[in-house]
Amino acid sequence: EGKKNEQLMKEERINLHSAAFRHACKAELWDDALNACLDNPCPNRRIGDYKRLVLNIVECGHLDKLLALNFTVIQGDGDDRTHDGRGGIIDGGHIPLDLFEAAAAVLHQKASEQQQNSKNIAVNKISANSTDSTVKCDYRACLYSLYVSRGYWRKAALTMDDRYDVVTNHWNQTTLAANKTISNNNNQNNSLSIVAATKSAITESLSLSALSTANAILLIEKSSHQFLVSGERSSSQAFLTQWDKNKNNNDSTNDRLS
Repeated sequence: EGKKNEQLMKEERINLHSAAFRHACKAELWDDALNACLDNPCPNRRIGDYKRLVLNIVECGHLDKLLALNFTVIQGDGDDRTHDGRGGIIDGGHIPLDLFEAAAAVLHQKASEQQQNSKNIAVNKISANSTDSTVKCDYRACLYSLYVSRGYWRKAALTMDDRYDVVTNHWNQTTLAANKTISNNNNQNNSLSIVAATKSAITESLSLSALSTANAILLIEKSSHQFLVSGERSSSQAFLTQWDKNKNNNDSTNDRLS
């Protein structure tokens, strides 16, 4: 009976911490939300709530608050049979939580999802005759800022180079959508102005990505390391030089011929 009561009390503490976390996030009380999150006895809730906290902070426009966090490694509580508050048991109480790596991971995941979901954005905007080029949150730019705040210049450069590729894809999608829309639209002057406004916003984004990448590369401490390697694996895909692209195309052709 004593063990059962103890377990019920632990489950109640888990639920109370989760409730405190949710209300603190709604009120944008980030310090309180972080404390409620990290004090949660359930490791899975702790990790999940922390990732939600990172996204809530940047989506509310408080990136500066995220960058000011004290990124430490939170050790597990040593309880290998931690209940999740819903009647289940979670193994892994010893799992530590690296706050920086967890923040970078969730921003990278959201950036990838944003990239997939945005493939049709340009097409929809042109087709709907809309010049609105705003997005809820530029997760890739937030990830770049996170790396820059800790002096991880190579990762920062790779992140913005990847962003350049994404924006280039938006340009291509916009061009295709514009050609189709203009050919089917009687009011071509209006369509042309919308296309021009959209491409202007994309051009600004391309410039930002390119300049940020170049700046981060130059800030790498050793001058001999101030480059990105083709095929290098990091949180973002490295860019390919034109020589690399030509070589890869030639290799593919030779493979087919052989």
